[in-house]
Amino acid sequence: MSDWLERFRHCEVEILYLTDNSTFKDRGKLRDFDSQWIELETSGRRESFLIPISSIRLMKVLSPPDKVESLLLRPVDAPTPQEIESEEI
Repeated sequence: MSDWLERFRHCEVEILYLTDNSTFKDRGKLRDFDSQWIELETSGRRESFLIPISSIRLMKVLSPPDKVESLLLRPVDAPTPQEIESEEI
């Protein structure tokens, strides 16, 4: 079951699911999953939703995962005033 989900790990997805005769739609990054649950991390609030796999009716991939080359691994230092002045000259 999890093999098909592996290719969507870290993608931005929108999931439509049904629980207790109510339909819900949530959007976020697919962080983790197992045979019964998926973990969806929301982008703005830094919350995680656990959604039962048996409840999922539709999953739409909105964007691919971030490429490793585009991830910043260290904080960026602002240029000093001396560096800015030397670039202007």
